[in-house]
Amino acid sequence: MITDSNNISEQFIHFLIQHCHCTGNESFLLAVSGGVDSMVMLDLFIRNKFDIAVAHCNFCLRGKESDGDEEFVRQVADITGVRIFMNKFDTLQYAEDKGISIQMAARDLRYQWFNELMRDRDIDLTAMAHHKDDSVETFMINLSRGTGITGLTGIKPRTGNIIRPLLFLTREEIRFYAESLKIRWREDSSNNTVKYLRNKIRHMILPDISKVLPGFAEAVIKTMTQLQETKDLLNTATNQFMKEAVTMTGRQIKIKIANIREIPSSRIILYEVLQKYGFNYDACNRLMEAIKGQPGKQFFSRTHELTIDRSLLIIQPLMQRDEEETEIPPDTVTIQFPVNLTLRIIHDPASHKIPHDNAIASFDMKAIQFPLKIRKWKKGDLFYPLGMKKRKKLSDFFINEKIALPDKKRIWLLESSGNIVWIIGLRIDDRYKVTRDTENILEITYHPGFDE
Repeated sequence: MITDSNNISEQFIHFLIQHCHCTGNESFLLAVSGGVDSMVMLDLFIRNKFDIAVAHCNFCLRGKESDGDEEFVRQVADITGVRIFMNKFDTLQYAEDKGISIQMAARDLRYQWFNELMRDRDIDLTAMAHHKDDSVETFMINLSRGTGITGLTGIKPRTGNIIRPLLFLTREEIRFYAESLKIRWREDSSNNTVKYLRNKIRHMILPDISKVLPGFAEAVIKTMTQLQETKDLLNTATNQFMKEAVTMTGRQIKIKIANIREIPSSRIILYEVLQKYGFNYDACNRLMEAIKGQPGKQFFSRTHELTIDRSLLIIQPLMQRDEEETEIPPDTVTIQFPVNLTLRIIHDPASHKIPHDNAIASFDMKAIQFPLKIRKWKKGDLFYPLGMKKRKKLSDFFINEKIALPDKKRIWLLESSGNIVWIIGLRIDDRYKVTRDTENILEITYHPGFDE
């Protein structure tokens, strides 16, 4: 642990130059919440006489406490003479309108505003007060989500015009610096709740791991450094693969299947190529299996479609479409937008046990007509719930299932020839169920954790 405030200031300058790639002549927009991390960052920038301005976001999520943070930062700016920009956001409304989490909404609003400030006020860089412990927590979150090697390399000191100059410090060292120099800060009560995943990791998981494995956090940081070096090697291999196997003709991207089969670790390299077109690792796994079979299979991401041709993977942007409706052509194996689904045909129904899982739908193949359609539900929609012989309004079904209004807005339907066959993730239509006379089963699996 660093126990000298002067040493911290010296290392701050070193980190800013060596890792954030700053010259010291830039102008900086500091994201200051009023918490100890951002107040220490503000102090370090002021002490070293950089050209700075402060930006404070009031997300209006904690009532008077949020307003108190805003007033505190305003007072600090007045005392120090630093330029300040302040903004209030209706974060809850934005999250509901976009159908995203509150944390993601706050992130979007924050960065959109920072970019506007930098552009309009001619500021070079935005500084965020992330530190070592944040990076370890991010590693744990990404590990739990299976994001791949990129997600395990930690928070970067610089991403475009965003810098994070406190990544060389731990939370404990930041607090030591603040207490040593009598820097005032505000405590955010939401940091103590275990409602959010990051806080659960911070307050419950990491402390327990550290008791059993002292030095765990430092070991993770070393591992992230090694993984970054591994990522660099992967980038080199991917670039070589791109040169040898990938061509672009107009808006089409063509990848030689023979090259995929020849190279070692082809799965991860293919993912590195395809992720820029919206395909996740789960889709790449299914693609690797599909190229062993007959050509013609199709995969869809939010922005692109991929077709397996005889010797090529052909990727092209999706045509402009109504985002409320998406078609699924025959021979589709996976679709990622607007929901993530995988499709397979089971030719031996007698030996197949239908899963008791609402995320897996089994249909009598002869009752299904392609193309299928995915769409939002609308007032007046009717279907025959599995096990019932009478039609039911979807609105009544949602009431019976006690589905809240925000959840209703995120529900998608699967339609065949104008009929609802599945309320995705909830219930299939009785008319399309598997029976003793079923010859082939169409099984569709919904992956709610992989949407978009």
